[in-house]
Amino acid sequence: MPNQGNGSEQRGWAGRFVPILLFSDNLLSRIGIFLVTGATVFSLWFLGVGGTSAGYLGIVQFVLLPVAFFVGLMLIPAGVALARRQRRKDAPGVAAPPSWKNEAIKRLVLFVGIATVANVILGGTFSYKAVHYMEGVEFCGTACHSVMSPEFIAYGNTASHSSVSCTGCHIGPGAANFIAAKWNGTRQLMLVATGNFARPIHPPIERIHNPKETCEGCHSANKDSGNKLKVFSKYSDDGQLTKTVMMVKIGGARTGQGIHGAHLGGMKIRYVSSKPDRSTFDWLMATKVGATVEYFAPGKNNTSIAGLPQREMDCLDCHNRPSHQFELPAAAVDKAMLAGEISAALPGVKKVAVDLLHKVYAHPETELPAALLAQIKGASEVEMSRAGKALAAIYQRNIFPEMKITWGTYPLNIGHTDSPGCFRCHGSDLSSADGKQIAQDCSSCHQVLAVEEASPKILQDLGTGQ
Repeated sequence: MPNQGNGSEQRGWAGRFVPILLFSDNLLSRIGIFLVTGATVFSLWFLGVGGTSAGYLGIVQFVLLPVAFFVGLMLIPAGVALARRQRRKDAPGVAAPPSWKNEAIKRLVLFVGIATVANVILGGTFSYKAVHYMEGVEFCGTACHSVMSPEFIAYGNTASHSSVSCTGCHIGPGAANFIAAKWNGTRQLMLVATGNFARPIHPPIERIHNPKETCEGCHSANKDSGNKLKVFSKYSDDGQLTKTVMMVKIGGARTGQGIHGAHLGGMKIRYVSSKPDRSTFDWLMATKVGATVEYFAPGKNNTSIAGLPQREMDCLDCHNRPSHQFELPAAAVDKAMLAGEISAALPGVKKVAVDLLHKVYAHPETELPAALLAQIKGASEVEMSRAGKALAAIYQRNIFPEMKITWGTYPLNIGHTDSPGCFRCHGSDLSSADGKQIAQDCSSCHQVLAVEEASPKILQDLGTGQ
């Protein structure tokens, strides 16, 4: 039978549970025990049913459960302290002072010691998994489905960087950048929860890290890439394939040759843009070997640009969407036809497909194939089915009505065929005080070897097999 000595020492079976009784004799501590136990059990359950969860389940597993665990840990001692204070008020001077001779105190210290070690292990595991999950691609792309789904889909379709994690580009090195990114993520979470986020999402160009901290971890500006042969395949409206061949002079900063050499090889360029997307420049200053030239857009001067932020041009001013590229209808259809997803033998399929893609669909997976079938008669059922699915896929990976994303919402600055791109500087808008303009010599960037030829001789001579 349990025995109590001097009102403080317990022996027997019940005495072994004194620490638990101490922690659970008040409502606040009971809530804490419930949260800690529940978070631990559910975490073990998640591991048992498949390890890592994505999307909303991932938020529960790696964010909400750790929060519940640590809140519970704080509530347990808080409840004990409040209960002890209340007992002192109710019966002042009755409680015996704590003593190491008291067996209950020894059990309590032992219990707290073991629980602390266990909680440190569990808490460390929770923290590591939470941080690891929030740095993963699945968290960035699936936790906020409607918001980041377009970027996540575009990321998966961008072969050159589809194996690079989101944090590799969006979070710079060091603890300061990590903390800043998580703080900004908290702000974004609140925007998503309240529905106050922008539609479409604006590219975070004002918060982009210096490429020296991110891009140059894999790419060296000093590397001389020399000249690269580029073949641009295009189908005519009646399905005839033509190819344009050019030698692109990429070069490198170290040699001062080519595109990279002209922009990075000792050249320092600063500009001002009053457009949030930097699609046009109001002012540009180029400095090389101590010589500086300023260029202004029509109607702009030092007074009109005063107060606008200046930016030093870097890789991302041209390579503005290295991992999230959206297509345009004609180019997307050309790509699908080249891959055999849309048969070039279908009569007039290029024009029909491009025209259909410009329309609006509530259910593209069914409406687009039906519309294609209605316009092209007498073709193979298998080819029409394949072409319809390909058109629907093109539409669904580029058009997102809920985010107000349509064709051309996110233009590429590389080149100058689908957006101003290079012509933001090398056009006719910017002029110096003496009327000079930035060089517009096409041959300084590329040499055209063939233009829309069915079978370019240059490819046969080079033996490229294209």
